[in-house]
Order: sequence, then structure tokens, then C-alpha cells
Amino acid sequence: MADRAGYSAMIEAMEFASEIPVIAGIQSDWDGNLWIERGAAPGEPGPTDIVTARGDYLGTVAGGSMPRVAAFGPRGLVAFLGRDTLDVPTVVIARARLR
Repeated sequence: MADRAGYSAMIEAMEFASEIPVIAGIQSDWDGNLWIERGAAPGEPGPTDIVTARGDYLGTVAGGSMPRVAAFGPRGLVAFLGRDTLDVPTVVIARARLR
């Protein structure tokens, strides 16, 4: 019974988050598509769902498979911020093909 009392005291002393966010972030590209990043474990990137403004599902980008988009440009251009091997800030521009 001493173990049970010890476990009960330990559980009562634990702290839990009052809420876990379902959506970690939302961005909109130039075509009006919504990039909705779902919540994940603290410190880990969640998957990003891409839907049209009408709510039509276009696809999901797995969490951690690409850096978070810093900015959207015309005709599917996206910008990513990062650092190279010498810790120099970089900007990478790519074209996202959604369909």
C-alpha cells in the first residue's frame, strides 16, 4: 500500500497543460489557399494541411519534411528562412506545385 500512496502523491504533484492547441498556425498563399499547421508535441512541427478558401482539401505536408514557409509569392513561389553550415542566414525560394 505504501507504493500506491507514493504514486498517488506523485500524480497529484504533476502539472498538465490546460489545453493542447489543435491548430499551431495558419497562413494564406497568393491563390487564397490556407496552409493550416496542426499542433504536435511541444517543440515538434506538426503536419500542414492545405485547403482552398472554399474548404476543398488539396493535401498534407508531413511535419518536419520541409521548413515552415516564411512567405508566399505569386504563381506558387514560397520562401524559406534558414542558416547554412557556417550559420549564415539564408533565404531559399522554391515553387510549390499543389495540383
